[in-house]
Parts: sequence; structure tokens; C-alpha cells
Amino acid sequence: MVIPLFLFYLSGDPMYVSKYNIILDVDNHTEKILINPLSQSIDVVDEDDEVCAFLKGAGALENVKGSDRDYLLQRGYLFNEPEEEENLIRDVIRKDDREEYPCDFLLYPTFHCNFRCTYCFQSELPKYSFISTDYVNKAFEAIESISRDARAESPLLYLFGGEPLLKGKKAKETITYILQQACNRGYRTAVITNGSNVQLYSSLLRKYEVEFIQITLDGPQHIHDNRRLYANGKGTFNNIKKGIESLLGSDVRILIRMNLDSQNIDYIPEFADFVYESGWDKDNVTVFVGPYRDLLCRSYEYQLPEHVMLERMFTFYQENPATRIIKLLAWPGADYILHFLYTRELPPPRVSYCISSYGRFGFDAEGYMYACGNAAGNKDYAIGRYYPEVTLDEERVRMWRKRRVETIPSCRECELAFLCGGGCTLQSLLKFDGEKPFCPEILQNLKVAVTHYFDEIVGD
Repeated sequence: MVIPLFLFYLSGDPMYVSKYNIILDVDNHTEKILINPLSQSIDVVDEDDEVCAFLKGAGALENVKGSDRDYLLQRGYLFNEPEEEENLIRDVIRKDDREEYPCDFLLYPTFHCNFRCTYCFQSELPKYSFISTDYVNKAFEAIESISRDARAESPLLYLFGGEPLLKGKKAKETITYILQQACNRGYRTAVITNGSNVQLYSSLLRKYEVEFIQITLDGPQHIHDNRRLYANGKGTFNNIKKGIESLLGSDVRILIRMNLDSQNIDYIPEFADFVYESGWDKDNVTVFVGPYRDLLCRSYEYQLPEHVMLERMFTFYQENPATRIIKLLAWPGADYILHFLYTRELPPPRVSYCISSYGRFGFDAEGYMYACGNAAGNKDYAIGRYYPEVTLDEERVRMWRKRRVETIPSCRECELAFLCGGGCTLQSLLKFDGEKPFCPEILQNLKVAVTHYFDEIVGD
């Protein structure tokens, strides 16, 4: 629920309730979870307690015991005056400014792809040929310069697409050259691929010590092959399975992603059984689900609200423990609670939504640079060029790099600001021309997560 803003007086002294308090109902419990993302506090309060009534604006401060008031002040749910909270916000912003965030790089050898997925968000991009060696060299010069300026040691370079691991001599030679150059420079590498040709590249991935590879498999074969098809309409499941198995037991970490929506969510238990039966329960394999997101606003017919899918996943976990081999990644709100369960600390206040606001640089085959992996190929969102030389469009750079909660007026007054960081920049640009934030389903996801993990949150 939204916590109203109040300035209370006790014996003539004002007390200020933080605007970033979040009180969450927990199904089947009288207790509620109290969170403040700015002060990094989480507590359990009883529904009938005077503290809960006061924070919800339904009770008087004088009814709250002195020891409880002191606790609220200590935890950052309550301040002596509004300026104290403003000072804390300024401290958080200054810390974020000083932080040396890691920068990473994405190289798109081509936007061509051998798949025709039913939900592709790149289908309208130009499918020009593979990147030339000259452009690859210029991209590496840019990476070297940017990394030096950012004092980034051993930066991470992703190969993305389109599909980077295509068949053919040109494709294989280009990927070999890129991995060789990255290895010679001491860069870490990763590959985002549809997985269909991994078997043809597995020795190369091992040779150049690729750190991890992400492959999409959208459930059991009878589901996957109706969604992720070759251009000729044939299914892709079997070739992907062969590719995954060619790397089992290697030092390459394998991330298997399932894009979740209404078309495949019912098959989570069947897919979990398949993972075990295939012997994929290995140390170097992580199977996970991520919510399908309509990145280009196309009104995808099988899209479900994230919190609905999250609740279904938790039901699977409870009713069928084998499904827990399929992890949750990239679920805003749920990730926040999982971080707390792993560390017993809440994450730092989130000033920006993702790495595109800090230090991500993508390079396409035509010499353009991007701050967001999902914006690559759309020149309207390019932040500059790396060929023939690095030139940045400062106005476009500011669209991404300067977008933080304190630069978005509506975010400053939102209790979720330091939990969501202002939302996705690309979605804001696509839906609202960047004039207002795109708000993810964090509050709904958060409520579902605290209900599921309540006993673990409370602890002994």
C-alpha cells in the first residue's frame, strides 16, 4: 500500500514519516512486512499494533511507545524532520556518483538470425552481413579506450545478435577472430545465443575460455518447437539440446533461459522433469525463467502479468519440489527479497534501473554505439559511433546516463523510487517519449514474494 506523508508533533517537536515506507499485506497472516528501500530496513509489524496504525496514518504518534519511536527513528521509517531524509537521499546520490560501476560491452556481429520466433523483438531490424574485421578492430580500440578511462580491468564482452553463432565460413572465422582478440587482451567473454549451432562452436568456446553462454529453451519440445522455429518452419529443440550437452562438464557456465508466458507456464513441472532426466543438474548449469516482456509494445497475445506468473512459480515450488531446479532471475521485487534471504541485508538504494545508466556500450556491424542491448539496431537510440572513430552524441548519452530517480519528478515522490530506480529507460522512450517513467510490477511482485517467503524473512 502507499504510505501517506505526515508531519506529526509530540510535545511540540515535529516527527516526519518517511515517504519511502512500504507496508505489505501477507496472505494468511495478521502481521505485515514493513520495508524502506532508502534506509535499507525491513521489519515485521502486527496489523493491530499502534506502530502499524501510526505509519498508515490511522493512529496518533502519542500512542506509540517511546521505545518504538526510537526504533522507527533508528531504522529510518521516521525522521525528526524532512531535511534528515533529504540529506540521506543526497548521501545516496553522492555515493552512487563516486561508485566505480563495472562497464560491460556487447558486440553484435550481425542482426541476422536463423530462427523465426513467434515473439521476436528484432524482426524488423536490417539483416546485413557479418561485421568486417576492420570494424571489429575499431570496436576493440573503443573498448580499450573506454575501459582505460573507466579504470575497468578485465571487462566483460558479450557476443549478441541476431544470432552470433551462425553456420558458414565467414561467421566461424569472424567469431574466432573476436574471441581470439578478446582473449589476447585479457577480456572475459560471454555469448547470448539461440543455441542451435552451439555444438559446432563448443571447441572454440572451450579454447577461448568463454565464461558463460546463455541459451533459450522455452519448455518441453512440443511447446518450444511451436515458438522457436527455424526459418523453414522446422523445430529447433533437438539441435539446442545437442549444443547444451556438448558443453556439459566443461568450464563454460550454461544458463538456460525459459521466456515465460501463458503459452508455456503450465509445463514447468514437465520441463523440470526433463532437466533431471537429461542429466542437466550439473554445477555449471543454471536453468531459469524470466518473464516475457513486450519490449516493442506489440501487445503479445500470450503475455501475463509478472506477479501472476510469479505466484504460479511459487505454487509449483510448493506442490512439486522438483520444479525448484528452475530458478527465478530478473523478477523486480522478488529479486529484492531473494537478496535479503541470501545476505540478510536489503540491497543498496537503487538510483537507476540498470547498467544502461552507467557503463554499457553496444557495437553493431555498421559502426553505431548503443547504451542498451535491447535498443541495438535502432539508430534512433544510438548514442554515437565507434567507426571510423569514437564520437558520442552528448544529448543522446544524457538520455541514458543521466536518468536517475532524482531527475524524474514523479519518482522523487514515489515510495518505490529506490526499489525500482526509475524503471526501464527504453520502455519509457517507447511508451512515453521519455517524458514519464515506465513503472514495472515491483509492488505486486514484492507482495507475492513476501507472502511466499514470510517464514524465511521472519527467521527464528
